[in-house]
Amino acid sequence: MAAFDDGSIVQEVLSGSAIRFSELVARYDRRVRIEIARHVDDPTSREDAVQEAFYKAFKNLGSLERPERFGAWLAEIARRVGVDHHRRRLHREPTRPLPESSEETLPSPGSTTHAWIWEEVGQLRPHFSEVLTLRYRQGRSYGEVAHRLGIDHSTVRGRIFEARRALRARLLARGIDW
Repeated sequence: MAAFDDGSIVQEVLSGSAIRFSELVARYDRRVRIEIARHVDDPTSREDAVQEAFYKAFKNLGSLERPERFGAWLAEIARRVGVDHHRRRLHREPTRPLPESSEETLPSPGSTTHAWIWEEVGQLRPHFSEVLTLRYRQGRSYGEVAHRLGIDHSTVRGRIFEARRALRARLLARGIDW
Protein backbone atom coordinates (compact mmCIF):
# COMPACT_ATOMS: atom_id res chain seq x y z
CA MET A 1 0.00 0.00 0.00
CA ALA A 2 1.10 3.55 -0.68
CA ALA A 3 1.92 5.65 2.36
CA PHE A 4 -0.85 8.10 1.53
CA ASP A 5 -3.88 5.86 1.06
CA ASP A 6 -6.66 5.82 3.64
CA GLY A 7 -6.14 2.19 4.62
CA SER A 8 -2.50 2.62 5.60
CA ILE A 9 -3.22 5.83 7.51
CA VAL A 10 -6.06 4.14 9.39
CA GLN A 11 -3.74 1.25 10.28
CA GLU A 12 -1.12 3.69 11.59
CA VAL A 13 -3.72 5.49 13.70
CA LEU A 14 -4.92 2.18 15.12
CA SER A 15 -1.30 1.27 15.87
CA GLY A 16 -0.91 4.33 18.05
CA SER A 17 -0.02 7.17 15.70
CA ALA A 18 -3.13 9.24 16.48
CA ILE A 19 -1.57 12.35 14.93
CA ARG A 20 -2.00 10.76 11.49
CA PHE A 21 -5.77 11.09 11.94
CA SER A 22 -5.32 14.81 11.23
CA GLU A 23 -4.37 13.85 7.65
CA LEU A 24 -7.72 12.11 7.25
CA VAL A 25 -9.47 15.12 8.76
CA ALA A 26 -7.74 17.43 6.30
CA ARG A 27 -8.51 15.09 3.40
CA TYR A 28 -12.23 14.70 4.21
CA ASP A 29 -13.09 17.98 5.93
CA ARG A 30 -14.85 19.44 2.88
CA ARG A 31 -16.78 16.23 2.19
CA VAL A 32 -17.99 16.04 5.81
CA ARG A 33 -18.99 19.72 5.78
CA ILE A 34 -20.99 19.25 2.59
CA GLU A 35 -22.80 16.22 4.01
CA ILE A 36 -23.57 18.00 7.29
CA ALA A 37 -24.76 21.13 5.46
CA ARG A 38 -27.46 19.05 3.74
CA HIS A 39 -29.14 18.62 7.12
CA VAL A 40 -27.99 21.49 9.36
CA ASP A 41 -28.65 25.15 8.51
CA ASP A 42 -27.21 26.99 11.51
CA PRO A 43 -23.44 27.64 11.12
CA THR A 44 -22.68 27.03 14.81
CA SER A 45 -24.64 23.78 14.83
CA ARG A 46 -22.94 22.77 11.58
CA GLU A 47 -19.51 23.27 13.16
CA ASP A 48 -20.58 21.23 16.19
CA ALA A 49 -21.86 18.47 13.90
CA VAL A 50 -18.60 18.41 11.91
CA GLN A 51 -16.64 18.06 15.15
CA GLU A 52 -18.98 15.33 16.34
CA ALA A 53 -18.64 13.39 13.08
CA PHE A 54 -14.83 13.40 13.22
CA TYR A 55 -14.88 12.57 16.93
CA LYS A 56 -17.18 9.58 16.34
CA ALA A 57 -15.01 8.41 13.47
CA PHE A 58 -11.87 8.59 15.60
CA LYS A 59 -13.54 6.93 18.57
CA ASN A 60 -14.97 4.09 16.46
CA LEU A 61 -12.07 3.64 14.06
CA GLY A 62 -11.40 0.16 15.44
CA SER A 63 -14.82 -1.00 14.22
CA LEU A 64 -14.02 -0.11 10.60
CA GLU A 65 -13.82 -3.46 8.82
CA ARG A 66 -12.35 -2.18 5.54
CA PRO A 67 -9.90 0.66 6.27
CA GLU A 68 -9.53 1.42 2.56
CA ARG A 69 -13.22 2.44 2.60
CA PHE A 70 -12.67 5.10 5.28
CA GLY A 71 -14.13 7.90 3.12
CA ALA A 72 -17.44 6.15 2.53
CA TRP A 73 -17.64 5.10 6.19
CA LEU A 74 -16.96 8.68 7.34
CA ALA A 75 -19.54 10.08 4.92
CA GLU A 76 -22.16 7.77 6.46
CA ILE A 77 -21.19 8.91 9.96
CA ALA A 78 -21.49 12.54 8.83
CA ARG A 79 -24.88 11.86 7.26
CA ARG A 80 -26.18 10.27 10.47
CA VAL A 81 -24.79 13.07 12.65
CA GLY A 82 -26.40 15.65 10.35
CA VAL A 83 -29.76 13.90 10.51
CA ASP A 84 -29.50 13.62 14.31
CA HIS A 85 -28.73 17.35 14.63
CA HIS A 86 -31.67 18.14 12.36
CA ARG A 87 -34.02 15.97 14.44
CA ARG A 88 -32.81 17.54 17.69
CA ARG A 89 -33.45 21.00 16.25
CA LEU A 90 -37.00 20.04 15.28
CA HIS A 91 -37.75 18.77 18.79
CA ARG A 92 -36.10 21.63 20.66
CA GLU A 93 -38.23 24.16 22.48
CA PRO A 94 -38.61 27.44 20.61
CA THR A 95 -36.01 30.00 21.56
CA ARG A 96 -36.88 33.40 22.94
CA PRO A 97 -36.65 36.17 20.37
CA LEU A 98 -33.85 38.68 20.67
CA PRO A 99 -34.76 41.94 22.38
CA GLU A 100 -36.39 44.47 20.08
CA SER A 101 -35.35 47.54 22.08
CA SER A 102 -31.91 48.91 21.31
CA GLU A 103 -31.52 49.67 25.03
CA GLU A 104 -32.01 46.04 25.96
CA THR A 105 -28.83 44.17 25.05
CA LEU A 106 -27.52 40.71 25.57
CA PRO A 107 -24.82 40.46 28.26
CA SER A 108 -21.25 40.33 27.01
CA PRO A 109 -19.07 37.33 27.87
CA GLY A 110 -17.04 39.44 30.31
CA SER A 111 -20.05 40.74 32.21
CA THR A 112 -20.85 39.65 35.76
CA THR A 113 -23.90 37.84 34.39
CA HIS A 114 -21.53 35.36 32.75
CA ALA A 115 -18.72 35.48 35.32
CA TRP A 116 -19.90 32.24 36.92
CA ILE A 117 -19.57 30.33 33.63
CA TRP A 118 -15.96 31.46 33.24
CA GLU A 119 -15.28 30.33 36.80
CA GLU A 120 -16.54 26.89 35.77
CA VAL A 121 -14.41 26.97 32.61
CA GLY A 122 -11.41 27.75 34.83
CA GLN A 123 -12.03 24.52 36.73
CA LEU A 124 -11.66 22.40 33.59
CA ARG A 125 -8.38 20.80 32.56
CA PRO A 126 -5.95 23.53 31.42
CA HIS A 127 -5.95 22.62 27.72
CA PHE A 128 -9.78 22.71 27.74
CA SER A 129 -10.09 26.05 29.53
CA GLU A 130 -7.38 27.50 27.28
CA VAL A 131 -9.18 26.72 24.00
CA LEU A 132 -12.56 27.84 25.34
CA THR A 133 -11.11 31.10 26.59
CA LEU A 134 -9.33 31.85 23.33
CA ARG A 135 -12.31 30.90 21.18
CA TYR A 136 -15.28 32.25 23.12
CA ARG A 137 -13.99 34.85 25.56
CA GLN A 138 -11.42 36.42 23.24
CA GLY A 139 -13.42 35.70 20.07
CA ARG A 140 -10.53 34.17 18.14
CA SER A 141 -11.12 32.01 15.08
CA TYR A 142 -10.19 28.33 15.02
CA GLY A 143 -7.18 29.20 12.89
CA GLU A 144 -6.03 31.87 15.34
CA VAL A 145 -6.40 29.49 18.27
CA ALA A 146 -4.44 26.82 16.38
CA HIS A 147 -1.66 29.27 15.57
CA ARG A 148 -1.52 30.64 19.11
CA LEU A 149 -1.30 27.15 20.65
CA GLY A 150 0.90 25.67 17.93
CA ILE A 151 -1.52 22.84 17.16
CA ASP A 152 -3.54 21.68 14.15
CA HIS A 153 -6.90 23.25 13.29
CA SER A 154 -8.52 19.82 13.69
CA THR A 155 -7.00 19.45 17.17
CA VAL A 156 -8.56 22.78 18.15
CA ARG A 157 -11.96 21.56 16.94
CA GLY A 158 -11.59 18.33 18.87
CA ARG A 159 -10.51 20.07 22.06
CA ILE A 160 -13.36 22.54 21.87
CA PHE A 161 -15.81 19.70 21.34
CA GLU A 162 -14.45 17.80 24.34
CA ALA A 163 -14.16 20.95 26.46
CA ARG A 164 -17.79 21.87 25.80
CA ARG A 165 -18.83 18.34 26.68
CA ALA A 166 -16.81 18.47 29.93
CA LEU A 167 -18.26 21.88 30.80
CA ARG A 168 -21.80 20.68 30.16
CA ALA A 169 -21.22 17.61 32.36
CA ARG A 170 -19.81 19.84 35.09
CA LEU A 171 -22.81 22.16 34.92
CA LEU A 172 -25.30 19.28 34.87
CA ALA A 173 -23.61 17.83 37.97
CA ARG A 174 -24.34 21.15 39.68
CA GLY A 175 -27.97 21.02 38.54
CA ILE A 176 -27.55 23.63 35.80
CA ASP A 177 -28.93 22.70 32.39
CA TRP A 178 -27.35 25.42 30.24
